[in-house]
Amino acid sequence: MVRSLAASSALARQPRVSVGHMNMANMDISPELAAELTALALLSDDAIDTSDIPEVIDWSGASRGMFSPDRIRERGYDVRALANWFLDRAQAAKRGLSNLSLNKLVYLAIERALVEQRILLSPARVEAWAHGPVFRELYQSFKKFESGAITERATKFSVATRGMVQASEAFHSDDEAFFERIFQRFGHRSASQLRAISHVEEGPWHIVWHYRGNTNPGMEITPAIIFERAPRMRDADEQR
Repeated sequence: MVRSLAASSALARQPRVSVGHMNMANMDISPELAAELTALALLSDDAIDTSDIPEVIDWSGASRGMFSPDRIRERGYDVRALANWFLDRAQAAKRGLSNLSLNKLVYLAIERALVEQRILLSPARVEAWAHGPVFRELYQSFKKFESGAITERATKFSVATRGMVQASEAFHSDDEAFFERIFQRFGHRSASQLRAISHVEEGPWHIVWHYRGNTNPGMEITPAIIFERAPRMRDADEQR
């Protein structure tokens, strides 16, 4: 912290202190802190240490206007209910889904809905983990199954019953038809195949995980990144 004894003495004798456009006459701060703030405000840009949060100065690969929230329809579905839909569908098809494959199926549903239909199915945070996009709610719900097939359904707390209940939603009929198309396109793929699809180079996961050349576990794959970086079509990926 930069300190200035001269500034401190001067400020102690003055009833009003201003830093930039901020008037501190009515703020309960010490003269020492006021002096530090004044000294900091006088620093040039070059003198400010930003080594812990380096500035991004290369915007050559940036895109503007790719994602406009006012043009996106938000469904607000609980991601656990969406996962349960795929688990029910897989059970009906006599297929087993692991934690990894389920996370990838749900991610692909959210990705494809956003890219192809401008619909954001769920506000759930998508994180970039080592094996691809992950929803923490789903991982925690099914981690006890490890790499095996999931045989239970995700639950949530119900205020009405004051207990845990199976997560469910009244999905739009059009959305359920879309989920079915996603299942037909990707539901027969193995966990490793789905992982490979989610790892497509320069795709949403790849961009976040390798941001500035360093891995960033737990970093968010935002809807804006998905909308900009996800392939317009996944036909090539489906052949992997």
